[in-house]
Amino acid sequence: MTNIYISWIAYNKDDPEKSDGKYGPTLSVLLGKDSEYSIERKKYKSVYLLHQDDKKGQRVFEYLKNQIARESKCKVENILYKETDPTDHQKIFKFIKSEVFEKVQCNRDQNHRYFIHISPGTASMHSVWVLMHGSAMIENATYIKSHTIPGENIVIKPVNLEVDSIYQVFRKDNTLYKNQEDSVFIDPLRVKSDKLQEIYRKASRFADLKIPLLILGEKGTGKSTLANWIRSNSRYRQERNDGNWASIACGQFSENLLESELFGHAKGAFTGADKEKAGLLEKAHKDTLFLDEIGDMSLNLQRKIIKSIEDGTYTPVGGTDTRKSKFRLISATNKNMNELKETLSGDFYDRVSYLVLEQPPLRDILDDLEIFWDQIWKNACSRADVERPELSASDKKELFSWIRRQPLKGNFRDLYQIAYTIIAFSNKSSIADIRDVFKELKPVSDSETLSVSEKDMVKKMMEPYTVDNTVRTAEVIAALKREMAIILRERAKAEDVNVNEICDVTGRSLSDWRKMSS
Repeated sequence: MTNIYISWIAYNKDDPEKSDGKYGPTLSVLLGKDSEYSIERKKYKSVYLLHQDDKKGQRVFEYLKNQIARESKCKVENILYKETDPTDHQKIFKFIKSEVFEKVQCNRDQNHRYFIHISPGTASMHSVWVLMHGSAMIENATYIKSHTIPGENIVIKPVNLEVDSIYQVFRKDNTLYKNQEDSVFIDPLRVKSDKLQEIYRKASRFADLKIPLLILGEKGTGKSTLANWIRSNSRYRQERNDGNWASIACGQFSENLLESELFGHAKGAFTGADKEKAGLLEKAHKDTLFLDEIGDMSLNLQRKIIKSIEDGTYTPVGGTDTRKSKFRLISATNKNMNELKETLSGDFYDRVSYLVLEQPPLRDILDDLEIFWDQIWKNACSRADVERPELSASDKKELFSWIRRQPLKGNFRDLYQIAYTIIAFSNKSSIADIRDVFKELKPVSDSETLSVSEKDMVKKMMEPYTVDNTVRTAEVIAALKREMAIILRERAKAEDVNVNEICDVTGRSLSDWRKMSS
């Protein structure tokens, strides 16, 4: 385990010209004999000190660095905050996220723990630490505070930053997240891919609207996780339901049982109904109702739930009284829009699809593969009930290169399959040779047939090359090769490898493909 220390410099209290020969906050933590977080006790590999880009900050940093060097060989580096306003939350947040942690992570081992001294700095700097912890942008961290008692030395204590943030609510709330193989928490503040950023921009706009929302996406893309994120970020959330809110997979129940689950039932409504049972609509009052696999709902039940969507009324199975529920509806399906229109009645389709979000497949958001993998690896080890070390940087690079060449039709489920296989061929102290593991992994989720949406895409692509209902196949093939050459070169550049390492043709062949005329 590698320990890393991070702190802002305390401009006045760390300044030797103002300290009367006593240690300020930084040296009290790092060199103090009674400090639980000293370099001697924690064996920090690196100490990162943050300060503004000015003469005083540089002078205080050099003093601290020299003092530490007298007693330790620990590496001490400064990271410059080049903005002029030390109270600008947005700029401080961007600095820590994009500059501090990029530098720290480039120089860290895979197995690490942060010790973050949050007392030095402005109030804005303090609050940004809390924000980043609450949104899980910083994990495996211990937070330290320090304060001076008159007549005594600086007192150093750990501080608990656990607050009921949206992220914490989401993790506690998301039962689907804990149990399903497509579950990966996606933090919109951390993702890089344009498609994911756009989805969460839209989701944040839709979250507070009491308008039915439909989420489209392939199996395993995390539609239920997105639905949970929307609920957690909206006013349609009752805290009493956190951990077990009103959600159901329609395809897992018969029509009669699904009706009872949604509307509840009266005592004696059917054999075995020995007492009244509340349904999900009652539970979703002033909250959110999530209907997954909505394309599998029967036409009869679709007609019954239309009235509930329109005016919030419903009648329990076997009951006579009309009840009301002020709920917001989110639905999800792995069918595309054309398939869904064929499955649902026109009236029902219109009412559930006023707003639509389309969750992108994993193969379209591989810019965030490392973020996904780190979480999936941790989840997979926990589910397998074993301890395994993190993959090395070189193993990750080779693994990610291999993953990018797979069809990934199962999306996040495929990443779990890969993680479980690596776990099975590794042990508590070491990871198996990643190239040997590849031999055990079949091309994940491969398929010999195209889906309906893929067929539609191919048909659309062929339209410009079709004359008098005849497809000019040579021109289609040339167009495909041109596009493939561009994609392969971009991927090789992104992975920093030669193009012949990711495909079975040479760079010269790809150049010839790009020159093919239409």
